[in-house]
Amino acid sequence: MQFLGGDVPERQRHYRDRSPVFGSDALRTPTLLTAGAKDRATPPGQAVEFHRILKERGIPTEVIRYPLEGHGVRDLPAAIDAATRVLAWFERYLPPDPRGA
Repeated sequence: MQFLGGDVPERQRHYRDRSPVFGSDALRTPTLLTAGAKDRATPPGQAVEFHRILKERGIPTEVIRYPLEGHGVRDLPAAIDAATRVLAWFERYLPPDPRGA
């Protein structure tokens, strides 16, 4: 709330303008989401909600929840798992150019 300078009722338009949920109509990009169960900045329920909306719109998406992580995945073995999943995601949705370009 400090970021936008007020609580939701006061700054409702600003929160809505910055919400990926309300702007999701324009999205087409396959999206991998990670969520730490202890994240106080971006509660994991927001990642789950966004995942559900993307899935309903037919956009490839996955959400991975890390029960011991906060905002960001930092500790082992979760960091290794997250890096492995990100690499696999890129290989799937951003394959290398077969021409070598």
